[in-house]
Amino acid sequence: MVAGSLRWVPLFGSAVVVLGMGLVGCRKGPSPKAAAKIDADQVIERMRTRPVPAGLQAKYKIRIEGPGAGGSTRGAMMVQDPDHLRLEVLTPLRTPLLTVASDGTSLHAWSQQHATFYRGDEAATVLAEVTSGAVNISDVVTLLTGGLPFPTAPVLATGGEEGGVELLLGGPDDTRMRAVVAPWRGFVRLLEVGKALTPGGLEMGPPILQVEVLEAVRVGKYILPQELVITLPTLGWTVEMSFTSWTVLDEVSPVFVLPAPKGAKQADLVETLQEIGEKHKESGGTTAGAAVPAPSQREQLE
Repeated sequence: MVAGSLRWVPLFGSAVVVLGMGLVGCRKGPSPKAAAKIDADQVIERMRTRPVPAGLQAKYKIRIEGPGAGGSTRGAMMVQDPDHLRLEVLTPLRTPLLTVASDGTSLHAWSQQHATFYRGDEAATVLAEVTSGAVNISDVVTLLTGGLPFPTAPVLATGGEEGGVELLLGGPDDTRMRAVVAPWRGFVRLLEVGKALTPGGLEMGPPILQVEVLEAVRVGKYILPQELVITLPTLGWTVEMSFTSWTVLDEVSPVFVLPAPKGAKQADLVETLQEIGEKHKESGGTTAGAAVPAPSQREQLE
């Protein structure tokens, strides 16, 4: 972050974008061909049994663009499979500017900049506000490490997409999750989450969340993101993360419970996110992009 030249208000919202984890518009679902014709069954099985280390630590550069805030800085992240996460955004002196943590149940944020503790006693409630209930904290951990989230979601359709296999998954309340998997390297290149245009339909409306992995890197036997872009149109946030290092941890420090510092101001995290969304909407901010062509459909990958 370039001190004095960037605005970071409210910075914590960008970190929740990372937790809530482009192209927005009306999409048709992939052609509902038999999965075996494109070996989608094998791809799904491989992704859902993908080896995951018990713990990971990462350092990253992060660029954030959103209403009233923007700029670049560095940060650190620690995850413990399946649903523990800690993110820190750092000052130029490498001291914490913002900390977000989840122990699998709660999801809290502490802004040192504003001396405010944003309380989210129920992680599911916080993420429901951001993703309409489609994503839980274990899905966030999976996405940040390049895996296929929604392990029990039914596969509604499959298709071919340039450079990968396209999957359409069904979520709660007619939510749809479109994933493009790079089958040979074994990571999710693109994930979009939105609502079905019609009840039970395969067509997906404007995505409320997009996560795109631009580059991946091998760390031992694991394939992990190197360049990651997260877009959340309803809040007007775009987050770019460039991971500079990944470390596989044999032992994970107990750093996922985030207590409110003594004397800190406190605010409700869900209510704060609602306020950000309303302000973005009232300011005329874009919540959905123009329609985009449906993805090409092929029975077999070329």
